[in-house]
Amino acid sequence: MVKYSDSEILEAVRKGNDKAAIKSLYDNVLPNIEYFVCGNSGTKDDAFDVFQDAFLIFYKQVVNGTFDAGKYNIHGFVYTISKNLWINISKKNIRSKKWEKDQDYYENDGSVLEKILSDERTNILEKLFQSLDKKCIEILTMSIYKKMSMKEIANVTGAPSEESVKVNCHRCRKKLSELVKSNAALLNVLQN
Repeated sequence: MVKYSDSEILEAVRKGNDKAAIKSLYDNVLPNIEYFVCGNSGTKDDAFDVFQDAFLIFYKQVVNGTFDAGKYNIHGFVYTISKNLWINISKKNIRSKKWEKDQDYYENDGSVLEKILSDERTNILEKLFQSLDKKCIEILTMSIYKKMSMKEIANVTGAPSEESVKVNCHRCRKKLSELVKSNAALLNVLQN
């Protein structure tokens, strides 16, 4: 691997005809950039990308005549630009990941809010449910929560028939419905 001097690299860039001098810059600086980028959560491809971007900045400054060869060593200049580019990319990635995490939180927060509202509705219904007489609570608990058939409820409660359980269940549901309808504020919470 031939290492060209800074003046040879500058001359090659200005003339645009010495690929060997430019390749020398790649060969001598890129490994250092790979070491830095890979050591800071990046990959070799990331290192190559930032090196390319840094080289283009260097190239444009040389072509435009704004590169100060007396002030900067070319290898150090390209390395420092690459390093700074990677630091900026890393910061953006961190902010992006934080934003994604925040988005996940807020998206999940919507489901948490729904759960809270659902729990609130359930609590309201339970309070209304508890204001019914014991027989209604027993019948509705078995039919709604335990999903028991009318025949099973009749057997458990000792009701004379399936039909009498149906009638009582219907009456109890109607009472519960009337309690909900009689309280407009509760009705509003339950509907939203």
